[in-house]
Amino acid sequence: VFIYLGEDLSARLEPLLRKTLKPGSRVVSLDFPIGKWKPDATKKITAKNDRGTEHTYTLYLWNITEESKKE
Repeated sequence: VFIYLGEDLSARLEPLLRKTLKPGSRVVSLDFPIGKWKPDATKKITAKNDRGTEHTYTLYLWNITEESKKE
């Protein structure tokens, strides 16, 4: 699942993601963390936007596990 939602809305989505996604599923959020859910990894990438200007983006990555479904 790839999301680009503000922190407030994604925090409200967190319980649904944990409940409905199967173990092994991955969640990626562009530029915004998901509430207080600690990501498994955070990556910074630099890419050109649609105007050709370089911008640094932050990717937050989660792997759904049986343990994460219970948190």
